[in-house]
Amino acid sequence: MYPKLLQLGPVPLHTYGLFVALGLIATLTVATRLRRREGLPAEHLPNLLLWMIAAGFFFARVAYVVEHWQAEFANLPFTEVLRIDKGGLMFFGGFIGALLTLLLYAKLRRESFLGLSDLICTVLPLGHALGRIGCFFYGCCHGTITTSWIGVCFPKNSPAWHLHNQTPDLIPEALCATAAAQLARASLPVIPTQLIEAVANFFIFLFLFFFYRRPNRTTGFIAGLYVMLYAILRFTIETLRGDQRATTFLALSIGQTIAVGTFLLGALVVTFVLWRGKGRALPRA
Repeated sequence: MYPKLLQLGPVPLHTYGLFVALGLIATLTVATRLRRREGLPAEHLPNLLLWMIAAGFFFARVAYVVEHWQAEFANLPFTEVLRIDKGGLMFFGGFIGALLTLLLYAKLRRESFLGLSDLICTVLPLGHALGRIGCFFYGCCHGTITTSWIGVCFPKNSPAWHLHNQTPDLIPEALCATAAAQLARASLPVIPTQLIEAVANFFIFLFLFFFYRRPNRTTGFIAGLYVMLYAILRFTIETLRGDQRATTFLALSIGQTIAVGTFLLGALVVTFVLWRGKGRALPRA
């Protein structure tokens, strides 16, 4: 865990921020190449992604703060709410913000919303994978305590370490005897859900990337497929998360509840575009 990569005078370079930046660069680079390969203009993509990123960060932070308010922010100065450089973004919140921005942008430019959605949803998992690696280096979004070989111990003062010290009832009986000695120097071993999600997102990107390059693809199918795939991934990952999470009336975490809704949305999109036939297939270069 390396939350701070280096110090440039008075300015710290946080590892989380670096990987988020790398994710944005990778997303823009691949999206531009795919767009140009189709013979379509790509000059507007930086502006589109800039607005989507701004809206995405805002909604992602709001969603994260709402879900973790009692566990992390209730006793801290309000300025900590703004410290996204330390981690703390909820992907589904960001996805909703970016989706609304994309819808408005497509309407203003009179472009196909589903066509743009296919492009963005193809490259989004790549940026998300890099962002989750940043989460791992910061220590947020960790998994539940485990005694298996996959367990990772985060150092003293990490989010996992604080949680295990504040909520001893979470410690499994098998680790109770050694917990005190372990917590003197690091957290108890937890499932590295950040890395699991990063790897899964990377494979989703590869799958959608090669699918996107197929000729005569059905417009909108990739967007719907991505939403379904990520909803399944996120619902599964949420069962492994060990940080404190707010629940809804369904006795599910907020992330799981949204995952159910987005899966149904993705299924509706896939059903609609397949029912419509080939749809408005994008021109190929």
